[in-house]
Amino acid sequence: MLISVGILSFTLNKNDNPFTEEYLIEPSELARILNSSTAKQPVIFNMGPMQPIKGSVNVGIGNSTSGMNQLQTKVSKLNKNQFIVIYCGCCAMQNCPNVKQPYDFLKNAGFENFKILNIKSSLSEDWVNKGYPMN
Repeated sequence: MLISVGILSFTLNKNDNPFTEEYLIEPSELARILNSSTAKQPVIFNMGPMQPIKGSVNVGIGNSTSGMNQLQTKVSKLNKNQFIVIYCGCCAMQNCPNVKQPYDFLKNAGFENFKILNIKSSLSEDWVNKGYPMN
């Protein structure tokens, strides 16, 4: 019985996150890239109400029409292979109302090199409090 409960728990936790690993970037990895003078820098879109991390462009709330219109306008000028990172950080990423629509849009539009900043708690806890670069 313990085994089946463990499997059920793992399955539920795994399904809580609608994003696959290939689309996630850890905060420490993005901070390393942003602090590097030689790494190819991503285009970073802030899809929520949180503070701007270094180099990010605030396009509005990701689950709003105006935010999605802004994102679509900005990415229409980019190559489909452009390194893009989207984030919100208002809460844990898998619960965030502001990253799912941008994720779906970028995926369906054929962008091949985009990531979601893997916020596990909040931007404050997972980025700001760790001293990662801010605007």
